[in-house]
Amino acid sequence: MRKLFWMVLVMSFMSGATTAAQSLPPTELAQAMYCITHNNGGWLAKPLSSRKQWPVSAAHDRMGYPHEDRIIVAVYETPSKGQLFDLTIWPKQGKRTFKIQNNGTFDLEKGRIGFVNAPSGEVWTEGRPEVWAREAMRQQHFMLRAASLNAVSRQVSCTSYVTDK
Repeated sequence: MRKLFWMVLVMSFMSGATTAAQSLPPTELAQAMYCITHNNGGWLAKPLSSRKQWPVSAAHDRMGYPHEDRIIVAVYETPSKGQLFDLTIWPKQGKRTFKIQNNGTFDLEKGRIGFVNAPSGEVWTEGRPEVWAREAMRQQHFMLRAASLNAVSRQVSCTSYVTDK
């Protein structure tokens, strides 16, 4: 009976953890990608920065950090390698503001997900972007074209942890 109790407890915890992150609508994904590709000279490293389109996926989390609407965007160089971006979203002056809080790389063949900047420096938050990144990679994948991103420029404003220092 005790084993059954622990199994039910673990399963309910696991299902709650996976439902906290949701898929991101394509329009919001395009807005976030606009900020990733245009803000502060663009955040994509070569060879991703020279592409005309990108395979991407994302997870939306409204419960991981209190009072913050966050997304993790995975931009793929290959099916197992690419860049990750942790962004917060909030309405501001009639636009949606996307702030790049964190960025990094992943190489799934080697099992690595690495982030450059810890979102707040607190120990409990440093693991959250990796959890979200893995969730983002399980979501639906989209192909976004560079030409289509300019259409969202009037709807968003962009900032980052670098520009807000």
